[in-house]
Amino acid sequence: MAKPLADAAGFLRDGAAALEPYPEALRQAFLDDLWQVDFLLDAAAKVADRGDTAYVGPCLSNTVMRLAYGWHAHARAWAVNEKGLVAGVTRLPSAPGDFDVQVAAVLNAVDTSSSGARASIEMARMLPRPS
Repeated sequence: MAKPLADAAGFLRDGAAALEPYPEALRQAFLDDLWQVDFLLDAAAKVADRGDTAYVGPCLSNTVMRLAYGWHAHARAWAVNEKGLVAGVTRLPSAPGDFDVQVAAVLNAVDTSSSGARASIEMARMLPRPS
């Protein structure tokens, strides 16, 4: 059961203030972590000819989430929940406004065929990345 939270002492307000500005070390860590995007896509490509969507799908999903976190870090914007994370990229000033549409196209291309798996992986390689 949820309970209302009162912050009469200002603990939450003061804690939130300590998170500004966005820590540069955290930002750089998210951006440095983007090497895993290619690692995941290369791994998925190894099974694409078998149409192994049970493996390709999670690789693509992980790729997309890493890119979304990267875009948030690039913009120095906190991402506190993975729900809505991809859609949130479209609201960032330096990110592509259609990132969510591009992601949907990648994920919709996956099917049980090898051609669908390969197409989705190649589309994922073309997703914009923060620099």
